[in-house]
Amino acid sequence: MVLIALLLAAASPFEAIQEAFIADCSLTMFEGPCRCAARGLAGSTPGRFWMEITATRGLPPEARNTALEAIRERYGISNQDIAAFAESARAAFDTAIADCR
Repeated sequence: MVLIALLLAAASPFEAIQEAFIADCSLTMFEGPCRCAARGLAGSTPGRFWMEITATRGLPPEARNTALEAIRERYGISNQDIAAFAESARAAFDTAIADCR
């Protein structure tokens, strides 16, 4: 988990974010659909955003808040727009998983 925090805090390469997403996703479903979904999500901004926020789940609260703020800033999402953007990102995830099953 510390490695994930360091990677995210340092604006890590997207491949590291994908692997962290796959690891988190694989906690609740088989790795195959998670890897497939990661490929699908990588093609859209909401999908990439979803993978990034999912990859922060195992972080301690303070580190996660810092990482989430950096992600929000990287995507240029205002505090007012975050809920709508997150909803769009969740829909992208649901679609990607459904397409992979």
